[in-house]
This record gives sequence, structure tokens and C-alpha cells, in this order.
Amino acid sequence: MSSDLAAVVMAGGLGTRMKSSVPKHLHALLGRRVVDWVLETARATGADPIVVVASPDTRDAYD
Repeated sequence: MSSDLAAVVMAGGLGTRMKSSVPKHLHALLGRRVVDWVLETARATGADPIVVVASPDTRDAYD
């Protein structure tokens, strides 16, 4: 179902400044991935659709 609010989650950063091999949006924060916190908040606002823009290298993380 589509609403009047859409969300675009920018999750393409690789976290190079963090000096980590894990992309920054996939790092754990309080037991969950950072991107999961963002997606939960987008859902709670009623956003539909929610689009995640991510690096092709992290595509499997969203299946």
C-alpha cells in the first residue's frame, strides 16, 4: 500500500573512515544493525514505499 510519505535510506557508505571491513550501516548498535534501526523508524512513520540505496556488495544483507 502506498502512502503520502516515502522514505529513501542512503546505505551505500563503506565505512572507510571507520577503518572497518564492515560497511558502516551493517555495524551493530545496541544489538541490531544500524540500518535496521533506520528501517524500523521509517516503518513507524508509515512511509511506503521504503527504498534502500546500497552498494551492490552489500545486496545479500537485505534478502
